[in-house]
Parts: sequence; structure tokens; C-alpha cells
Amino acid sequence: INSLSTGLSTTDSTVASLSTSTSTGLSSATSSISSLSTSTSTGINSLSTGLSTTDSTVASLSTSTSTGL
Repeated sequence: INSLSTGLSTTDSTVASLSTSTSTGLSSATSSISSLSTSTSTGINSLSTGLSTTDSTVASLSTSTSTGL
């Protein structure tokens, strides 16, 4: 969360979409989100390093999550 405050707008929008999907309460979506949250948490740590490749990864993840809901 602290790393997100650096000003990455893409990560902010991703977190917002995830929080919205969690509030829906879909059990199937929740299970997938829990697994995604694990991968995203590892991705956030790598994002703090400043690798632009991770930014594209987050963008692709946000796309897959929106289609999966």
C-alpha cells in the first residue's frame, strides 16, 4: 500500500476494481480473487523496485480479472 502511494495510477485503478468485485460476494470470484491477491502482493513488492515490466503485468492482470467476473 505504501508503494502504491508512489503515484502509480494503474495500480490504484486495479485495487479499486478488486475491492468492487470483492463486495459483490461471488463465491467463485472470491476464490479466484484470493489467489490473485497472493500474486498481486508479490507483484507489488517487485513494483517498488521500479521495473516497468511489472507495470505491464499488472495491466494484463486487471484485464483478466474484469473478464473473469
